[in-house]
Amino acid sequence: MTDTLSHDTTANIHPTLDAPIINRVPPLVVARNLTKYYGSIKAVDGVDVVAYPGEILGIVGESGSGKSTVLRLLNLEEATNGGVYNLQISGLTNTNLFELDRFDKRDVRVHHIGIVYQNPHLGLRMRYSASGNVAERLLI
Repeated sequence: MTDTLSHDTTANIHPTLDAPIINRVPPLVVARNLTKYYGSIKAVDGVDVVAYPGEILGIVGESGSGKSTVLRLLNLEEATNGGVYNLQISGLTNTNLFELDRFDKRDVRVHHIGIVYQNPHLGLRMRYSASGNVAERLLI
């Protein structure tokens, strides 16, 4: 019986010059050490979020674990008690978005962030399909 794995494969280990080069892109969203208190209650404590262009993320947790609070922080709707938040967008690449004034936060929210809420009072269009609601946010 011949062992097919014993032959020399070192020639296949080294890429040729024709091999494609993978370009590493910087993350689009970087949020580090997000913290939010409501009085003495820690709603969010040290959460990190990193997302790359084209990546799909989910925030999963038990009821009351801070999922919605994290989204409100990332949407600049709530003041944070700590953390750094950067978006890879023109003019704000190295800016902690949490340190912007309310007018600049509103501009970032309107022009660069989109959230589709489940609550119809917060923007879900009941006459649209699920894909229509998502597409509408992408067009804004």
